[in-house]
Amino acid sequence: MADRAGLARERLVRHYAPARVDMNYTHGITPSVLAGSGAIEELMNTYEKSSHGFMLETDYIDDPKRPGAVLGPKTVPKRTRQLLAAGLEEEILYNCHVDLPNRIYGEI
Repeated sequence: MADRAGLARERLVRHYAPARVDMNYTHGITPSVLAGSGAIEELMNTYEKSSHGFMLETDYIDDPKRPGAVLGPKTVPKRTRQLLAAGLEEEILYNCHVDLPNRIYGEI
């Protein structure tokens, strides 16, 4: 779709993306990975083969039948610290949280 519309794949964001971020899987589309606890290992295994990085996101489900089914805003900093502790370089996380969003959405 992006190719037909003339949109750079990097500017197309797949929200709630799985933590697999290698180019063979994303095909150049920007993955916005749900920052759940299971994301750490897969991100560590695939980020080096990413075309341009990934973003992290949270989830809020406003469903009274599913209380607690939420990844709140504090989850992203928590996962970021865990990724740093696991050996992901600070530069990659800076791209994740600053450079890539600025390229896609524009600088504030």
